[in-house]
Amino acid sequence: MKRELPINPRSRLPREIVRPEDTLLLWCVRKCPEEERTEEIRRLFQEGIDWPYLIEASSRHGLSPLLYNYFEANPGENVPKDGLDRLRDRFRNNILWNLARTRELLRLLDLFDKEGIQAIPYKGPVLSVMAYGDLSLRQYDDIDIFVRRDQVKRVMDLLSNEGYPVDFTLTPRQEGFYLRSKCEYSLFHQATRIFLEIQWEVLPRYFFVPMETGDLFTRLRPVALSGKEVMTFCPEDLMIILCIHGGKHGWERLAWICDLANLIEVHREMDWEDILRQAGEMRIERMVLLGFFLATDLTGVELPERVIRKFETDSGIMKFVSRIYGRIFQNAFPSDGFFENLFFTLGLREHWMDKVRYCIDLGLTPTVGDWQYVSLPDSLFPLYYLIRPFRLVLTYGPRLFKKMIKGNR
Repeated sequence: MKRELPINPRSRLPREIVRPEDTLLLWCVRKCPEEERTEEIRRLFQEGIDWPYLIEASSRHGLSPLLYNYFEANPGENVPKDGLDRLRDRFRNNILWNLARTRELLRLLDLFDKEGIQAIPYKGPVLSVMAYGDLSLRQYDDIDIFVRRDQVKRVMDLLSNEGYPVDFTLTPRQEGFYLRSKCEYSLFHQATRIFLEIQWEVLPRYFFVPMETGDLFTRLRPVALSGKEVMTFCPEDLMIILCIHGGKHGWERLAWICDLANLIEVHREMDWEDILRQAGEMRIERMVLLGFFLATDLTGVELPERVIRKFETDSGIMKFVSRIYGRIFQNAFPSDGFFENLFFTLGLREHWMDKVRYCIDLGLTPTVGDWQYVSLPDSLFPLYYLIRPFRLVLTYGPRLFKKMIKGNR
């Protein structure tokens, strides 16, 4: 049974696609008077809730902790015992995992500090504290640490000795190219089962977002994490980074939108003019505005009027909203994610030159997959610029041909 979600008049959420369970999730994170929230949630209970679906959806969207926190704070709600027990178990497991990741993060930061390496944690436990004020209320998968590009090799050597090996081997020329063209190493500790991402850029080079990462280190702010002060990005920079991350991945999880909304709610005195200025200079204003629109549309968080006016001047934003809502509420993920993500990213870029450069660089810039496909000596490295498009045609050409045939039919 579908139910209309009472949201602000400007909302673009198609009410007919939202299940009661999705509506309940949204009310649990919505910025509204508590009496209004309680009334709507009780009304949903009366209509009937598919608890297995609700629990699965809350986990998939990273909202299990917030859902359980609401029910724990409102014991009068008519929640089935087995449903509450499952949420409680997930909540406790999430706390244990978050504490383990936080301890590991602090240990690694101490290690880097002793070696004179400036490492900046963000997202993960740091975002939990900045946006929710509580380590237990955010569900995340890994630890994210930002370092300067010229210190990446030292960082990777240290981490290799700490049980975080890279799962591929590069030649000296490949490694240098990887550092210039990519933005992160994804690592995994077999013993602790902890994922770690070391980043030196916010996006790979082929996105062509001129973000001066060195400036990020000049605007750091302290955050108290498990009794220790660590430095992280200022709210304005973090806001832009979260919008970039969400846009890059198509805003597939409600938790990403909720993170953004809570950060806005907690840091209302942010310099919004600086955010808009940076977004304009980096030519990603549409990407940032899309994140802000989703935050206010789904959670009701209030934005400055000058930001809202920006929505009205960029009609291109609305083309993506229905697609994102289809993914979130109907699991309408495309069967061919490569082309869908390609067109989605192209649409988010306002300038045609950025679109052209994105396609050219994506199609020609060698990747680890290309280096593993054919092993060449460094002296023949330029040949990878021919191997890259050849591999793309072999991999995606048949799919594109089938789509074209279906389209003609």
